[in-house]
Order: sequence, then structure tokens, then C-alpha cells
Amino acid sequence: MRQFWGFYDNGTYRVGCNGRTVYVYDQHDRELAQFRDFPYVYAGAFQPHTNRFVAKSKAGLLGVYDLDRLTLIKKIVITHIGTQDGGFAFTPDGAYFYNIEMPKDTWETQLTIYRTSDFEIEKILFQDDTLALNTIEFGEQTKAC
Repeated sequence: MRQFWGFYDNGTYRVGCNGRTVYVYDQHDRELAQFRDFPYVYAGAFQPHTNRFVAKSKAGLLGVYDLDRLTLIKKIVITHIGTQDGGFAFTPDGAYFYNIEMPKDTWETQLTIYRTSDFEIEKILFQDDTLALNTIEFGEQTKAC
């Protein structure tokens, strides 16, 4: 198997990100697909209780993949300026996707919340503050961000 920066397994599919390509494997390590939709893809996450995978590009893009159909279902442009190194996470129930974004060429960050039903923006937090957000975590007992 290839070398990856990020490797993810949801029990049905295994996904590896190596920068230019997102590789999809079954549980027996048979390659099912290669996606080259975005540059600088090193990280991603499975939506809980689904076979959807979100890949985050440092180039300011998110890609939402349906692995059952092996297709890109949504491309989200965060920005064309600056790197996107902030954390991201799904809510434990999979209803929302939280993403730390730098939409401007500054150190300012914002927390954007996407509905996973359509991956449209639900809310943007800390947009006017001069915060440098880095990590997102959900409490195991409270399930709160």
C-alpha cells in the first residue's frame, strides 16, 4: 500500500490522502478509486453513520465524497487566499460539520458550521474576532463542541 499523510477507516471503506490524490480502498485493501479533484489534500474525516468522506485541502477547498457511489458530491471553496491548516470535525450525530477557516489573508480564523444534509453553511462564528482557532473537539459525555 502507498504512503499517506492521513489514513482513515470507517469499517466499510479505508481512505488515504497523500497530497494530490485521495485513494479509496475496501476492507481487503483493494483499491476502488482515486480522486484528484484538489491539490494539497492531507486530511479528511468520515461522516458518522455514513459512507461519506470529507477531504480538506490546504488550498482552501473541501471535497465531499459519496463512497458508495464513488463520486464527488460537493466541492466547497473556502478561499483562494492563504493556507487552511485549522481543525475540523463532525458532530457526534453527524448532522453538522465544523471547520476552522481562514477566509482572508490574515491570521484571523472563523468557525464555519455546515449542515451535512446539503453541506450548505448553517452558521459562522467568531467572524469579527481576532482569534487564532486551531483545534475542534467534542465532549464525549456532553457531545458539545
